[in-house]
Amino acid sequence: MPDISYTDATHLDIGVLKGARLDLEYGDTGNDFELTLDIDSEQRLDDGAYVYVEGTEWGGVVDARESNSGNNTITYIGRSWQGIIRDKVLEPPNGEDYLSVRGEAHGVLKQLVQSLGLSSQFKVSEETSGITVKYTFDRYCDAWTGIRKMLADSSSRLNIEYDSIKRMIVLSVKPITDWTDGADAEHSDVTIKSVVRPYNHLICLGSGELKNRIVMHFYADARGNISTTQTLFGIDERTTTYNYTNASREELEKDGPKKLKEYQAADSINVTLDDDEEFGIGDIVPGIDPVTGLHVTATVGTKVIIVTDTEVSISYKVGGTASNTSSSGTAERGSSTGSGAVSSSYTAGTGISIAGRTISAEVSRADFKSLENKVNEARKVATDSASEIGRATLQVDSKVAEVTATTPLKAQRTGGTVALSHEPSSVTAGTYGSESDIDASWGDTVQLGATVSVDALGHVSDAQTHTVKLPAKPTYTAQEVGAAPASHTHPYAGASTPGGDANAAKKLSQPRTIKLVGSVSGTAVFDGSSDVTINVQGAAQGGATTPSFPVGSVIETTSFVNPATNFGGRWQQLPSLGCYRWERTA
Repeated sequence: MPDISYTDATHLDIGVLKGARLDLEYGDTGNDFELTLDIDSEQRLDDGAYVYVEGTEWGGVVDARESNSGNNTITYIGRSWQGIIRDKVLEPPNGEDYLSVRGEAHGVLKQLVQSLGLSSQFKVSEETSGITVKYTFDRYCDAWTGIRKMLADSSSRLNIEYDSIKRMIVLSVKPITDWTDGADAEHSDVTIKSVVRPYNHLICLGSGELKNRIVMHFYADARGNISTTQTLFGIDERTTTYNYTNASREELEKDGPKKLKEYQAADSINVTLDDDEEFGIGDIVPGIDPVTGLHVTATVGTKVIIVTDTEVSISYKVGGTASNTSSSGTAERGSSTGSGAVSSSYTAGTGISIAGRTISAEVSRADFKSLENKVNEARKVATDSASEIGRATLQVDSKVAEVTATTPLKAQRTGGTVALSHEPSSVTAGTYGSESDIDASWGDTVQLGATVSVDALGHVSDAQTHTVKLPAKPTYTAQEVGAAPASHTHPYAGASTPGGDANAAKKLSQPRTIKLVGSVSGTAVFDGSSDVTINVQGAAQGGATTPSFPVGSVIETTSFVNPATNFGGRWQQLPSLGCYRWERTA
């Protein structure tokens, strides 16, 4: 018998609960649990503690507690793993109308968990799922519903288990199980409810008030096909409403047919499996009614689990909406077999009773007689309709003397049959105009778009293709294009002839400075507007003016230092008996 384990507020395992009862429901409804303990029990749970059954999807977080002195119990209430996900909303990215995803299922799931802020509590399996998803979520839908729809679109479902060692809730994606051979297998019993007339007229109510509210009608035919054309009337018409608050006309056009399609999946099936079998949320259970030969399938929508020290009870509610009389939306939008035994009960629809491992359906001969009467009535209607068509054909044959047609149609009558044909167009069949872009060169002939003539009846009466021929690439001499000779002279600025004086240039736009450096110095600013004179003087040394010595100068000095140090230039020492003599050579 599986144990009910619990943790502290930090999700560290504490142990196994004794004398506890775990009631848990998840799927289409519930997504919560209640854990009941005797008020005298020494075991207590912290707020935020985890409760789980190892190796199963059964578990959740404690959100509240309630004591009852009348029956001496204390009840811990919380969200199941599924309920934690349900309490998150999938929002479109900034600047986008919808949230869309695409890729390997586990990779996409990791991105969603991160965006929901659940990475500290939830971990996605590292294995490759082998499933690819491509899905656009409804605007602002709860994450549990959105993820289930996303995976169902790829024939898969979400699996959840708790890893007590890593203290993480582990998500993985598994294919939906289709129990195709369930009804014929030795390990199952099957009871089928087939709804032959589900709701087939859906009135969708969108945004607006009273007479200004957007209203759209969608219909399903006898085969479940959805359109805006009504085919079932009178007693066969079943109508309900879809109150889709604030929805635009485009949103009603998109979601209205989806909602009506759900009403067509109204069949239900009850199957009892051996104790070692278990359905997952989203699994498909088919069956065959041996009396009527009807084939139906149903989807597992909700699981109800009861776990105690001595028993485990699993009940299933099959998804379906045939009995609902209205729906709404928003545009933003057990049994026991005794100690140590495990029992599974499967419930769906009305008129079903369960006794031990036996599921019974209240189906009387009158029910089958009623079905037989409806079949016979349908056959009679079909026969009468065929007769009416035959009589109408005879009346047409007898009353219509001649059938004529106006050009471009032709009519030919053979007995009671009139054949209509379309006169051939005067245009030869084929493709007119260029079929692709053309990179034209000099001398090429290029095909233009077709000229099409259309008569008053909208028929093409003529079509012609035209071309344009580009001239050959021209050649010109330098003189023809006004080119200058290879050798030529440009006029200076303001000159009237090539090479002439620039008599119109008054001055430079940016004046320039002329500076002399070396043993003499002097500067002048020149902008071209007038002549300049530079006054030259020797370079100053220690506050005194340094004399200038031209090349060839000879000086005598008492210093042995080379005059180049003070006067610049290049000097050569001459022979001397007294003072030092130097001659400037450069």
